[in-house]
Amino acid sequence: MKTQQKLDHVRKSAVTNPPAPSPSAEDVPGAEDVDPVEIQQERRRRIATAQYEEQK
Repeated sequence: MKTQQKLDHVRKSAVTNPPAPSPSAEDVPGAEDVDPVEIQQERRRRIATAQYEEQK
């Protein structure tokens, strides 16, 4: 009995909660969407963090 109830619950949740759609080609950022200044800032931040960790 309990197994049947669990199966019914799984079936209902699968119907009411469909999987999220996969991103289409339009949703993926392209080269024109990248800010080079932001990329450089992130790169410098990561380098500084790595250097700090090495000093520890």
